[in-house]
Amino acid sequence: MLLIPDFGELRIFIFKGYLRGWIAYYRFAQIKRLCIETNEWLGRTRMCIWKSWKNVKTRVSNLKKCGVSCW
Repeated sequence: MLLIPDFGELRIFIFKGYLRGWIAYYRFAQIKRLCIETNEWLGRTRMCIWKSWKNVKTRVSNLKKCGVSCW
């Protein structure tokens, strides 16, 4: 018995492949944007913390508390 493929099902199968590819592409693009925004937010937070440590002595002691041995 010869099996003849249903072209409607074949089209749906091909379309699902394209759809999966586009979804993966846009998900990657959104993750990239999220990483950039998070990095900017962390930079601003670091700057605020650094400015709150006004004296050099305070900066050195707080860096040591954070685990930075030599800077």
